[in-house]
Amino acid sequence: MNIEASAWIEGLQDARLLVPGSGVRAWAGRLSVPESALQDWTAGSFRLLRKAPRPLSEILRCKANRRPGTRRFFGEAYVAAKMTDADPGWYTSFKWLTSPIWSGQRTLDDTYREKFRSTLQESFGERRLERLQKRARAFSAQLGGKKPVAPDLWLTVGSDHRFIEVKLLPDTIDRRQLAGLALIAKYLDGVSVGVVYVHTDRHPPNFGELDEFPKLYRQV
Repeated sequence: MNIEASAWIEGLQDARLLVPGSGVRAWAGRLSVPESALQDWTAGSFRLLRKAPRPLSEILRCKANRRPGTRRFFGEAYVAAKMTDADPGWYTSFKWLTSPIWSGQRTLDDTYREKFRSTLQESFGERRLERLQKRARAFSAQLGGKKPVAPDLWLTVGSDHRFIEVKLLPDTIDRRQLAGLALIAKYLDGVSVGVVYVHTDRHPPNFGELDEFPKLYRQV
């Protein structure tokens, strides 16, 4: 794979493979962000979303407007704005790894949710999604009964699908999130999965919390 994510995401530093020498397209890196950018976001300035792909930019703006004065969704917006070649881009806050509504044929009422469902199926196929979901539900037994969680972002460049979990430090990654990335990497074609730490100088990332990923990938 090389560390191709370094070329995808402007300014990505310390890029590394999560399963070196295996061919698994799983990686991690960090983006250093100035305090002023985070302050602008909490003050209600969402200008960086102008560079983010649609419909991701629209849904993040809507969600951020519902959480005024907070840093919520800044990390996702900052990463998406650094991937200007992506089209489309999705905020994947749904339980699509385990819920059958995302692999089924029933049309969903919400426009964004329905477009997400149909794009999932067009990209990966109903049967492959069903297989992924079946394995994800079964793997919850290895997570203390908790279900694997899908990453924050799904960004598409041509036929390449990039699923990214974003951590705005000092937030930490959950084992369920690592399991979700491992499942996607193993059961979907044409994908890469990654973790991007977005941080200021006050909060350097701890890549050591990703050390369990190779084991989870083998288990799923």
